[in-house]
Amino acid sequence: MNIWQLQILTHLAELGTMNRVAEALFVSPATISQQLKDLEDDLELTLIEKQGRKVYLNQTGQELVERAQPVLSELETIENDFKTRQSEITGIVRIATFTSALNSILIPVIKKINQTFPSIECRIYEEEPDQSLLGLRSHKFDIVLTGYFEKKVTFPNSDIISTNIGEDKLLVVSSKDDKSIFPIKHFSDLASKKWIIEPKNTYLSNHIIQMCRENLFDPDVVSEIHSYDAIKSLVKSQLGISILPSLALTAGTDMNGIFIHDFDIKSKRQIYLLERKPQKRIPAIKIVSQMITDQATAVLKNFN
Repeated sequence: MNIWQLQILTHLAELGTMNRVAEALFVSPATISQQLKDLEDDLELTLIEKQGRKVYLNQTGQELVERAQPVLSELETIENDFKTRQSEITGIVRIATFTSALNSILIPVIKKINQTFPSIECRIYEEEPDQSLLGLRSHKFDIVLTGYFEKKVTFPNSDIISTNIGEDKLLVVSSKDDKSIFPIKHFSDLASKKWIIEPKNTYLSNHIIQMCRENLFDPDVVSEIHSYDAIKSLVKSQLGISILPSLALTAGTDMNGIFIHDFDIKSKRQIYLLERKPQKRIPAIKIVSQMITDQATAVLKNFN
């Protein structure tokens, strides 16, 4: 039994499939399968059960993961503590974030870091909340900036630290030339409109569709677009209305021809910074984390 095998088993418990573990660790699924088999042979125990094409940890496997996690976490902490003795603050910091945070939060932070700490390299990945969390757990990302519509997000029995750094609102937007939508008194007033939203089964679009159904209608979605700039262009052309997060409507974005309705949807997204406890003391990660928090706090306070 070795540390590498325990890490693989722990990742399998978190990610659920060998393919995901292989992707997270940049090896082949065959390598993952062989290492787990070797671990079982060394211990002379069965740790993994198969059900069709699916695999899952049995009780013995789960017990081993529970005992191994604190050990692996402590080993990582020891490694990171010695890395902090470097005289120069350097390193690669991998950040997962959501679309609307890029322009208003992440890009200004990266510019400051490049000027102040040129030896820190930041790599940015645009991800949905569930994929960001999986990436953080599997060590693919060092920092996650994400948003949830739930009031409070915690991760018990985990080494993940969550910090709530603010909230942003959802806002109804339409073309300034579309007079048929004025004024909005009730959410149900939007039932007859054509809608432009993010592609279905993304986190935000699922939430918007749920809000519509809670008001007893299904939105007539005529366009599904990833880019907020493209959504605003379609709205401006009177091809439909949309609901966008306030972070997507901040200063510096093109709002010409767009009308933001003064209508309280009563749905706010909580913005969180997620980190893994063993990495929190690495100087490069600590600096980037603090700069993201400061920038996000400054931007988000304008929405309250």
